[in-house]
Amino acid sequence: MARAFNRLSFAGTMENFPEGIAFVGDGTEIKDCNETFRRMTGIGEGPLHRFDSLVHPSHFEAWSSGLSRFLSERSGTHRLILRLSRTKIPDRWVRLSFLPLNIPGEESFLLLANDITGQKRLEIKLIRARDEAEKATQSKSDFLANTSHEIRTPIHTIIGMSDLLADTTLDQEQADYLGQVRFAAEVLLTLINDILDFSKIEAGQLRLERTDFDLIDMLEDAVDLVTLEAHKKNVDVGLYIDSRVPSRVFGDPTRLRQVVVNLVNNAVKFTHEGQVVLDVETLSVGKDTVKLKFSVNDSGVGIPLEKQQNLFQAFHQADSSTTRQFGGTGLGLFISRNLVSQMGGVLSFSSEPGQGSSFFFEMDFDRADENVVLPVVPGDFFAGRRVLVVDDNDVIRDRISRTLSAWGFNVDEAGSAEEALFLIRSSDNKKYELVIVDQTMPHIDGWQFASEVHSDSGIVPPRMILMSMKGGVGAVEAKMKLLGWFDSYLTKPIRQSDLSASVFRLLSSDMDLEEAEDLEEIESVGEDETLTSTAGFRILIAEDHEVNRKLLQTILEKNGHQVLEAPNGKVAYEVVAREKPDLVFMDCQMPVMNGYESTERIRKGGYEAPVIAVTASALAEEREKCLNCGMSDLVTKPFKQTDILMMIERYLGIGKRLIPKVENKPVETGMAVFDYAAAVDTFLGNEELVRSLLRPQMEKMEGEVKMIRDAVSGKDWETVRTTAHSIKGSCRNMDMNRCGEAAAVLEAAGKNTDEQGAVAALPRLEAEFPLLKAEVEKILSS
Repeated sequence: MARAFNRLSFAGTMENFPEGIAFVGDGTEIKDCNETFRRMTGIGEGPLHRFDSLVHPSHFEAWSSGLSRFLSERSGTHRLILRLSRTKIPDRWVRLSFLPLNIPGEESFLLLANDITGQKRLEIKLIRARDEAEKATQSKSDFLANTSHEIRTPIHTIIGMSDLLADTTLDQEQADYLGQVRFAAEVLLTLINDILDFSKIEAGQLRLERTDFDLIDMLEDAVDLVTLEAHKKNVDVGLYIDSRVPSRVFGDPTRLRQVVVNLVNNAVKFTHEGQVVLDVETLSVGKDTVKLKFSVNDSGVGIPLEKQQNLFQAFHQADSSTTRQFGGTGLGLFISRNLVSQMGGVLSFSSEPGQGSSFFFEMDFDRADENVVLPVVPGDFFAGRRVLVVDDNDVIRDRISRTLSAWGFNVDEAGSAEEALFLIRSSDNKKYELVIVDQTMPHIDGWQFASEVHSDSGIVPPRMILMSMKGGVGAVEAKMKLLGWFDSYLTKPIRQSDLSASVFRLLSSDMDLEEAEDLEEIESVGEDETLTSTAGFRILIAEDHEVNRKLLQTILEKNGHQVLEAPNGKVAYEVVAREKPDLVFMDCQMPVMNGYESTERIRKGGYEAPVIAVTASALAEEREKCLNCGMSDLVTKPFKQTDILMMIERYLGIGKRLIPKVENKPVETGMAVFDYAAAVDTFLGNEELVRSLLRPQMEKMEGEVKMIRDAVSGKDWETVRTTAHSIKGSCRNMDMNRCGEAAAVLEAAGKNTDEQGAVAALPRLEAEFPLLKAEVEKILSS
């Protein structure tokens, strides 16, 4: 309600107020005011003014709209913050309150003014400081992004050329030097990525994507990345994913993989014996959601109590010697905790010095369309089947057993080969349908265990799977993958899909067991598989950097492709229009015309073949930009040869792989029929073991040679291929190389349904086998 106003009362009391008070009449004319208001506004002792004249021009619109609202309502109290401007004093900031007055015939009111200039100046100063800090942070981020781009280019050249050099003939010293170069380049690349992520986190620019992905595949791939380093130290690695974990979920697979790799890699660094295990467990399941717990547990050195409170700080490591010994920036845990936080979880840990550490976090996921992890089998196929798991590492054995139990198996465990043999031999033993045994165990290892099982006449050998570490002792012991000892081979940590497929195959009574791997496959145990690219495609390289262009050209030509070149996007567009290549590798940053514009023009011209972006930018925005302009996929510098071949395989390989022609070359007569000494050396000097294997092998081969003869006659090329493959593998493992080479020619003929080649090669095997058999008899009779 409007107040009745007494001018004399106002004059008598307003001077006592610490606030500025003014009586404002029609047209915003100031009719009276106290001394505080005069000082605040700079009016002084002279004539009064219209209040409009005191308002800074930049705030006049705010004053006019605020006044209009007050005059239209004339009820309650209205407030406004204004900047005032006078010529003789610095600008002032005031907080105004409008109070309506009840004076007949006038639209008058009181203005109460509080001086907030100091507060406002501080606020402006803080805003400016914030803006400058944000600008500086953005400049730093831009600098780091540009620097990252520039550094990646030479690293890309170093890694790429090192890959090519590794494919040439090197002596041991040169190979060692090259290994150090490649390791240093990989470390430098990791440091760049960590610093770039740290910069994004600081600037609040690290964004997560949301897509559906295969969680189980991602976890297995992530652990696999660091497994070889652990196995080099004889540290076992395990992965347990409980049966309720969904296969497909929504989230950011790249960032979740980064967290898992960081945590597992840290655990491997500080664990010198025992194991590192990633456990993924389901905490709760909703209608469309699931809550999972991720734990990385190790048996390493643990974290000292005084170091634990600073563990997640940037650039901090528990031990200053860590950087010297292992490298790194000390950003891994800082980045991981921030990523987990952005994904809705909290990364925590528990650790006891000398007992190991556990890093864990919980996270909610929306479930996507489910994929079945196990092969398609009847629901009760595994139910009640007896399996024995043999491993001296209690933790790893427990995880494998829990997985099998969840599938319905009746699982027994043995912590040593001796215990396993006792269980198998015991009189009250119920027959095991399957035995899964670790290769590396004290006293009696996996190979010796298999030898004991097969040499004991009281044991009917069950079907057996051998588990081995990556990068074991190499081809010498790998040759001991003998036919008939083990029915399948799995590399730790065992993937669920591999384990389920193997046990299903071995327990399916209507399916023959796969023969032992041949020597070439054996010698690659623990190494990365080399992609054999499809041959004969015409591929355009659009790249302005001559060294990078040469690197790509070398990779492609070595793998049988015809290379076209373009030094910029404009030329690339012209070459595509003229030559219509099968695939284009397009650099994004080029002079004259960049890769984005070139691709847009190429697509508008109707070209539909794959265009693969080649860029040094690791930002998610870069991928989106590439896809939006019409590119099919993206390779990030520095890339490896396998990255290039994988892209060709992905976009051009399906249905276009060429079948190599059989080279029906004669068996080298200079080879020994049977190099007995080499065979004994292969089996680590165990001559008795070698002699015990010879007669069963000859008996088996005699039947196989007849089987091949009948298959060639009946044009059963699959039987020719598989039987010849068996002979080739067993002969090469035993250094019976002439029979092995003859069988290899027959295997290739069977694979290619080459009747002429098979008919020509069969007599050679038939001629070599009697010579081999006679040589074996001579040895056994001596």
